[in-house]
Amino acid sequence: MTIIHYLSNTGSIKAIDVDPYSIPLNNQEVELWSHREERGIFNKHLSKIFRITNLRVYVVDYELNKVIGTLMMSDLSDVVILNTRRMYNSQHVGGYSSFAKGLGMSGGISRGIGVTVADVMFMIQGQPIIIWRGVIDPSGIRRLVLSVKKQIFPKKELGVFLHSISGENPQTGTCVNCGARNKIGSSFCASCGYTTR
Repeated sequence: MTIIHYLSNTGSIKAIDVDPYSIPLNNQEVELWSHREERGIFNKHLSKIFRITNLRVYVVDYELNKVIGTLMMSDLSDVVILNTRRMYNSQHVGGYSSFAKGLGMSGGISRGIGVTVADVMFMIQGQPIIIWRGVIDPSGIRRLVLSVKKQIFPKKELGVFLHSISGENPQTGTCVNCGARNKIGSSFCASCGYTTR
């Protein structure tokens, strides 16, 4: 179990216990986005679920019956989109008839749908932790995840709170962004430049 501190709707900071490797949702965890992957042609079965919640990003492999990739939303630092491309699904119908002496008639219907597909990389301090390949609407997923991160896990408010419960001055101690120790009175982290004010 992991203790997660988050900013509630009322503006107070709360703590909950979360099992990062739990297949079902944890207490106070809400699913925001998911994608189901199925295998088989005639006998289809659920293979994987890619899921984003208010507390974590994770993948459940139902063939192994376990979580194979998880990242706590509080630890996430960025979402990067790679290998963007457009995919098209089109249908064409056409016909042609010929009459005597060279007269003819033709017709057709064409319809197509295009979607943006890319690889989405969830990162902690510049290191890729989880990569989802061939995701539809990657920009929407990036906006969703970063918006949740900003609203529920704001660095500034949580940083001051976590320093205060550890008995350290909010202006000093361990950097919330990178974990480096800083001198008393420093306004910025000497390692990553994160502001402590």
